[in-house]
This record gives sequence, structure tokens and C-alpha cells, in this order.
Amino acid sequence: MIIENLFDSHTHFLATGEFLSGLNLKFLKTKTDLENLPITSNAYRGEWLVAFGWNENQFIDISPDRQSLDLIFPETPVFFSRTDGHASWVNTLALKKLNLWGKSKNDFSLADQMMLSFDQAGDLTGLLKEKFHIQALQSLPPYSAVQKQEFMMTAQDNYNRQGFTHIRDMGSNEEQFQNALILEKNEKLTLHIIHNFVCENKNDFERALSEALNCQKLETQLLKVAGLKFFYDGSLGSETALLSIPYNGKNEGSKGLVNWSISELEELMKKTWQLGLEVSIHTIGDEAAHHIVQAARRISASGVAGILNLEHVQVLRPETIQAMKSLHVVCHMQPCHWLSDQVWLSEKLGPLFLYAFPWESLRAAKVPLHFGSDSPIESAVLANNLRALEESANKKIKKLSEDPLKFHTSTKWPLPKTFCHFENQKIKEVYFLGKKII
Repeated sequence: MIIENLFDSHTHFLATGEFLSGLNLKFLKTKTDLENLPITSNAYRGEWLVAFGWNENQFIDISPDRQSLDLIFPETPVFFSRTDGHASWVNTLALKKLNLWGKSKNDFSLADQMMLSFDQAGDLTGLLKEKFHIQALQSLPPYSAVQKQEFMMTAQDNYNRQGFTHIRDMGSNEEQFQNALILEKNEKLTLHIIHNFVCENKNDFERALSEALNCQKLETQLLKVAGLKFFYDGSLGSETALLSIPYNGKNEGSKGLVNWSISELEELMKKTWQLGLEVSIHTIGDEAAHHIVQAARRISASGVAGILNLEHVQVLRPETIQAMKSLHVVCHMQPCHWLSDQVWLSEKLGPLFLYAFPWESLRAAKVPLHFGSDSPIESAVLANNLRALEESANKKIKKLSEDPLKFHTSTKWPLPKTFCHFENQKIKEVYFLGKKII
């Protein structure tokens, strides 16, 4: 099988290299596993022990709390990121360094309490979600410029070995764009990269906007700037994605949360479009997507329009899809998430399961759709998405009625076509701009 311009429409370039170079917790299940982690120097950022990929759903005799980590790492601050990238598990020393230790539940607003976990005494358990997870991540000592270059090369090699020659990076900034320029100048870049610049909060907007506009002036054949990326809600695994009903079908309980007031985000969406940049918004829950689509309709009614990329859209109600059709909406989905989520998906969503992973509904509504991996949350492996699309059709997810490769290839690039050659479901060779790279 020959595939031209194999495209990962949603990935995190630098984070992929960081994950592949660091400590992997995806197989962590027991206390013994925790005690025997294969820790090397790459697992440290300064004095902090950092790792990625734990999933409490597969834990047997441990819990994601500070006590579990304190027993093994009493003198090392620990930051372990959950597999969905929306929560972190830290120890007591880490809480002290983050200036969170000693605070009780009553010291936080009701909104902030939803992003933290407390024990019966009212103390923090060591589980941080969303805003507090991001703040902790940003407080870690930075990687060196050399390390970041190495992470980018590691990630690029990983994408290429899986046949990908085109990626849409959802975690970029000006430094990362400049590092990619260096790779291209040194003839080491073997990817076409669309950069989206992350805006964490309203105070970060001018920085993100300025960086995107600066880099837009430096675009090359291989490096393009799309626009800004915003996180509106959380994840289903952490129960922070915004749903229209409470999780697990309970009459009372959390429906998830949002990271922005919709009025603030609507204002920044409008400013971004007025400058000719795209808006990309992380929306996983059905209510989150509905909020964003309605905001886009209000902006459009004011005479301002632009491309709205909805990232993930794991749950979408039919009325939301219908409302998209009059807008410039593009949806980016990762079928491989179904492989990870299927164990608990129906239980968490209750009646909303009917609207989960709506790739066929989007296709039928003629809403532009692309597939990606969300690496390093999932592995950047084409076969995983193809398997998910097949297996999910046997588990009450409406089957995609077109060739899935149509949604995994890019046709925008004004360059000589690239292609990968699969044989027996394995990559045999990859060509990039006329050169064999694998």
C-alpha cells in the first residue's frame, strides 16, 4: 500500500520527543512497579523526578496520592503526568515547592476545588487537575536548548518511522518554531509542520499572538503558522471534559469544568480571526463543543469570520453538528482514543454515549474532518486509528462509511508529494521531497 502525504492532524511535537526520551508510566500497575521504575538521568528536570503516562484505571495496589510517592521518594519532588495530560500526581515535597502544602479545602474557591483532591482531613492528596496541573508543569526547571533539539529529532524520527511526513503541531511557541528553522537550514528537517501557538489564559494572549505573527513572517516551504490554540475543557478520563449531564448518569454530580469564561474566549477568538489567524480549541465534552460553536455563530453574526478547528470532539450532540454547517469549522479527531477509553466510556457518559466518537455523523454532515494521534497521549501509529475505527463499529459506535485514509492525508501542500510504502502492515520505505528517508 502506498500512501501519499500521510498526515497527523493533531500531535504535540516537542512533548512527543520528551516522552520518548523520558520515563514512561503507561505500564504502572503495582507498588512493586512504582518501587522499580527504570529511572535514568533523562527522568529529571533539575531536582524534580518527572514522568508521564499513569492511568489509575489499571492500578492494583496503589493510589495516585502523595503518600504512595512519599514512601519511595521522600526527599525528591515528584511530578507524574496522567496519560491524558490533564492531571498530575505529586508528592508532599512537590506540594511544598509549589506553595500548595498547608492549604486546606476552604482556602480555595469552589471552581478551584474541582481541580484539586482533598482527603478527609481537608488536606491535598497530591492529585492536581487542569489549571493546577499546568501551573505545576510550568514551574518545573526548563530543558536546555540542546535537550529540546534532541527531543525534536527524536520525535521527527518517530513520526517518519511510522510513515508520517506531515504533522499539525498543537503545542508550539516561537522558540520551537526557531528550532525547527535551524533543522531546516541544516537540511535535517523531514517533516512539513503546521504550528499552532498555545494560549494558556487571557493574560497569555498577547504573548501567544505576538509569537504567532512574528513566526508567520518567517514561514518556509516546510514550516507554516496556522494560529492560536486554546484549552476550553478537560478530559473524559479525568472527568473534567464539560458534559451536558453529570458523569456516570448521577442525578447530582460534576458535569466537568471549563478553563475560560465564554465571553473572554469569544473576545479573543474574534481578535484572532480579525488578524487572519486560525482558532483551534480543545473541546472534548458535548457541552463544551456546543458553547464554542454558539460563540462562533455570534462572532459570525457580528461580521467577523475565520477558521475554527475543534480538537478532539469526542462527544457531539446532533444540534451542535447542525449548527457547525454555516461556519468554517474543521474537526480533528483521534480514533485511537477509543482504544484507551472504551473500558469506561459507556459508564461515564450514560445516555451521551450515543453521541460518542461521531466521525460518521460529521462525515455525513459534510463537516471537514481530519484524523491524528494526539501523541504522546497516544502513539503516532496509523494502524491504531484504523483498528479503532474497525473495532468501535462492533461496540455501538457508528461506522465510518468512507476510506479512513481520506482523513489521514494532506492535500494542501504546494510541494512535491511525499509518500510511504506499507508492506504487511509495516513501513517499508518513506520518501520526503524526492529523498528516501526510511
